[in-house]
Amino acid sequence: VSQASPPYQEMATSGAFLSSTTLWNGLNEIAQLRNQIDQLFEQYDAILMPSIAALAWKAEERFPTTIDNEAVGPRGHAIFTGWVNACGCPALNVPTQPANNGQAIGMQLIGSMGSELSLLAIGRTLEKHINWQERLLGLWTAQNNENTQQPNASAASNL
Repeated sequence: VSQASPPYQEMATSGAFLSSTTLWNGLNEIAQLRNQIDQLFEQYDAILMPSIAALAWKAEERFPTTIDNEAVGPRGHAIFTGWVNACGCPALNVPTQPANNGQAIGMQLIGSMGSELSLLAIGRTLEKHINWQERLLGLWTAQNNENTQQPNASAASNL
C-alpha cells in the first residue's frame, strides 16, 4: 500500500475497517452483476459506450467537480468504467470524432471474458472508419509549429 498514490492509500485504509459481512455482500453483488453481464453477452458480441463522462479537465485538478453543470465526486467522470472493471470484462478505448471544441473523445468497446481478440478486430475496423490518424497528424503538426519544428510525416503516418 505504501507505494500506491494517496487516493488509493485512503481507499485501502478505509477498506481495512469494513466488516466481513460488508465485504461478503459486496462480493455477492459483483457475482450477481457478472451473471447479468454474462447473460447480456449471450445476446451481443460487444457493448459500445462512452469511456468517460467529462471532457478533459485541467491537469492540476484530480477530477472534475462538475459535469454538465451537476456536482460530482472524485469518480463521477468514471461512471461508465466501474462496472466493467468490477466484472473483469476486457475493454479497449477507440478514438471518435472530436467534441465541438476540438477536444478528443473516446468510446470504450467492452466484451465478454476471453473476447480480447474479437474486441481488437472490432476496434481495428472502427478505427479505419474514424480517420483518427489525420487528426493526430494535425495535432502533432500544430504542436511542432509552436515549437518551430517540422514533424516527420512518414513517422506520423505509421501511428
